[in-house]
Amino acid sequence: MIYYTKGCIIRKPIKTVIFLTIIIGCGNDIAIKNTSKIFNKNLQPITKGDWYKPTKNTSWHWQLQGDINTSHNVEIYDIDLFDTDKSLIEALKKDGKRVICYFSAGSYEDWRSDKNDFPTDVLGKNMDGWDGEKWLDISNEALAPIMKARLDLAVEKGCDGVEPDNMDGYKNSTGFSLSADHQLAYNKFISNEARVRGLSVGLKNDLEQIEELEPYFDFAVNEQCHEFDECEMMKPFIDANKPVLNAEYGEKYLDSSNDMCRESLNMKFNTLVLPLKLDDSFRYSCSKEEAKLLFSSGFEQGVFIDQTIITNSEDYRFIRGEDKESGFSWPIDILGASDSSLHYVDSDNFKAVKSDIQTVIGHDGKPTKALFSIQNYNTSYTQNPYEILNIKDGKSDLYIRYWIKLDSQSLQKPDMWRTFFEYKTKDYANGDGFRLISFIYTDADGIPYWHWQGDATPQNPIWEIDNKKVAVPMDKWFLTEFYWHWSDGDNGRALWQINGKVVGDHRGATTRNAKPIDFIMLTQIYGNANPKYQWVDDIEIWDGLPTK
Repeated sequence: MIYYTKGCIIRKPIKTVIFLTIIIGCGNDIAIKNTSKIFNKNLQPITKGDWYKPTKNTSWHWQLQGDINTSHNVEIYDIDLFDTDKSLIEALKKDGKRVICYFSAGSYEDWRSDKNDFPTDVLGKNMDGWDGEKWLDISNEALAPIMKARLDLAVEKGCDGVEPDNMDGYKNSTGFSLSADHQLAYNKFISNEARVRGLSVGLKNDLEQIEELEPYFDFAVNEQCHEFDECEMMKPFIDANKPVLNAEYGEKYLDSSNDMCRESLNMKFNTLVLPLKLDDSFRYSCSKEEAKLLFSSGFEQGVFIDQTIITNSEDYRFIRGEDKESGFSWPIDILGASDSSLHYVDSDNFKAVKSDIQTVIGHDGKPTKALFSIQNYNTSYTQNPYEILNIKDGKSDLYIRYWIKLDSQSLQKPDMWRTFFEYKTKDYANGDGFRLISFIYTDADGIPYWHWQGDATPQNPIWEIDNKKVAVPMDKWFLTEFYWHWSDGDNGRALWQINGKVVGDHRGATTRNAKPIDFIMLTQIYGNANPKYQWVDDIEIWDGLPTK
C-alpha cells in the first residue's frame, strides 16, 4: 500500500484540542483495550549494533511496481519485499546499491503470500481507495509474530533495511479505537525488531510523532510534504544527520519543480517527483545524482590497433592497450560487453575501408592522437564501425561524447547521406527490435543537415527529427553527445547535441517490445557519399548525464 490521502487524515499541523476533536469524529467504532506486553510505548531504542545507517545526503530510487529499472545512479533502492526476487536484490547489492524492502506494517493486503496468517479480529475497515486492503489493529499482539516473520524474510532476501508502511493508523478511521500511545508502542516494536536483525528501518509519514520516534529510526520516508506544507515537521531527522526521502506526486512538478526543488535542497531533503503508482513511468530527482564515468580515451600512449584473422568478408580488428593519460584500457567492456572492435566490412580485399591511429592537430589546436577511418568507395556492403558487442546489460541509460572531424568533400551533392553513430536492440534484424541512429543528409541544393531517428526497420521510422538550424561543421572538429534513457514507454528519452546545441530531443520509447540493446556502433563510417573520412578523439562514456 502506498500512503496517500485516505480516510479522515489530518494533513496540516493544528492545535491539539482541535486535533482530538477531529479524531473523535472519525468514526472509530470498535473499542479495543491495549493489554499487550509486547507493544510497549516505553520501550527503549536499540542503539548498539551493526546495520546500515544512511546519512542525510543519501540518494534514492523508489519503485514498487513494474520491472525494476536498475540503471539509476543512487545509493538506495526502495523496492517491494514480497514482489522482488532475491536474485535482483543480490544484483543491486553487487552493483554497490543498498536495498530497502517495502512492506505494510499497518494494513492487511489480500494479495500477499502471508495473508492467511492474519486472524480476522485484527482486520479493520477497508482502506478508502485501495482495493483488497484493510487497516490493522496495531494494539493486538497477534500481529507480532507476523511482522517478525516479514522482517525475517527481509533478512533472508538480503535487504539492508525496511520501509514499513502505514505507521500512522491512529489518525485514520480504522475500525479500532487506536490512540497515539498505541501507535508509539507499535512503531517502537517494529523498529527494535528490525534493528535486532541488523536491518536499517525507516519511519513512514507519522509526522506528529517524529520527535519521539526519531531515535528509533534510521531514515524517514515521506510523501507530499511540499504539497501539504509539512516539511518542517521532519527537521529532527536532518538535525540527527539522517536522510529524509520525500516523494511528490504528479507531472505538474516536472515543469514547475524548480521552486519546490530549491526548497527541498535548502532543507537537505532528497526529493523525487514520481507517479503515484511508483512504476518508474517518469522520474525527476531534485538532487544532483552524479553519473559515473565508465570509459575514457584519447587514443594516447599505449593504445594501438591489433591485427586479427580475416573471416570471409569481415575483419575484426581490436583496439588494445591502456591509455596512459586516462587510465582506461581497450577494448571497451561497458554493460558487460564481451567483445568490442573495429569491424571492417569490405568485399574487395579490404581496399575500400581502413582505420589507423594518427597524430593530428586536435580540437584544442594542439597535436593529439585520434582514430582515423576512411571509406574510399562502395563494395556490395561496405562500412567500418567500432562496435561494442554482445552487451549483457542492455536496459541501461548511457551518455556518450566524443570529438569528431569530417572531411569537406563527401557531402557536397544533393541526396547524399552518412552516419557515424547508432545502436540496435536484439531481434532488430528480425523486424522485432529497435534502432537509434544519427544521420547527416544533404537537401536538394546539396546543403547538409542533421537527422535523428528511431525505427523498427530502416524503411519504417517510429519517430524522426530533422534539424536544419544547427550547422553541420565540415573539415573542423565538433563535439557530439548522445544520451538515452532506456524505456519502451513514454518516459524514454533520446538526446543528441552538437557543440552543446540540441539537434534532437525525443521523449518516448527508446526500444521496442522491451528488447535490450544488443550492440552499439560507437563510431561508424557508412553512407552513399564517397570517398569519405573522419577523425574521432577524446571518447567518454558515462552511465547517465554528467553534471559537468
